[in-house]
Amino acid sequence: RFGHLIQEYNVFESIKIERSCRDSAVGMSLLRSILNASLCNTNLTRIDMESNYIETSGDAFLFDYISKNAPLRYLCLKGNRLNDHDALQIAQALKKNCNLIELNLEDNLITNDGYN
Repeated sequence: RFGHLIQEYNVFESIKIERSCRDSAVGMSLLRSILNASLCNTNLTRIDMESNYIETSGDAFLFDYISKNAPLRYLCLKGNRLNDHDALQIAQALKKNCNLIELNLEDNLITNDGYN
């Protein structure tokens, strides 16, 4: 439903949902809904999903989204459960994206290996 609102009302420029999900399945579902809806809403350029237990568990939707070069300029996934494998996949996806200017992955489960 939330994704439908984003698609239908093309007025949202920014969405901030912090510390709202205590379950990784709920956090992932919410992020997926927002990202998919943002593909239809070219005004939405900022998404902040800090500390929502987001964990990909091997699901490629986040990387696929970044690869699509959506008009998103800022994405904050700070304080979630992303890991080194996620960091590698994100780095690969960013090679196809010229719109995303700022990506915050601080305070995840990413080690120095993942950042290198």
